[in-house]
Amino acid sequence: MTAETGVKVLQSMTCVEEIRQWMSANCLKLNKDKTQFIWLGARLQVSKVQCQNVTIGGTDIEISTEAMCLGVSLDCKLTFAPHIWRLSVRCCYHLWQMRTVHQSLTEDAAKTMVHAFVTSRIDYYNSNIHRSSAAHIRPLPCTQCSCSTCVAQAEV
Repeated sequence: MTAETGVKVLQSMTCVEEIRQWMSANCLKLNKDKTQFIWLGARLQVSKVQCQNVTIGGTDIEISTEAMCLGVSLDCKLTFAPHIWRLSVRCCYHLWQMRTVHQSLTEDAAKTMVHAFVTSRIDYYNSNIHRSSAAHIRPLPCTQCSCSTCVAQAEV
């Protein structure tokens, strides 16, 4: 780790410690079991940082390559690839579950269920992933195609 990188790491640790102190002063507490720490940046920048864990309030927290924030999985390169993959898997799970009842659904009921369980999830995260590369977004159109197939198979 270069001297410049070491200074940046120290500045980050100081900032996190100041946040912890502010939280403590305002009767708030970091949940040590749920606190995640991630370095964000280009692959070359992240590779310069050799720090494997950080100490916050006497607790060692391992630095991870992914962190969850408000339901969005962030990876260290901000590609959102793991998040999009998980989103696609969740949507496919719900579509698979709907297959068991699709024969007894009207087309309107099928549309409502697909929207409630699948397309609303995709829409919720669109603002986060709108600049992701086509390779990372590839599973989502397949999921949307599966949605239309699910609706089309419902009884009319």
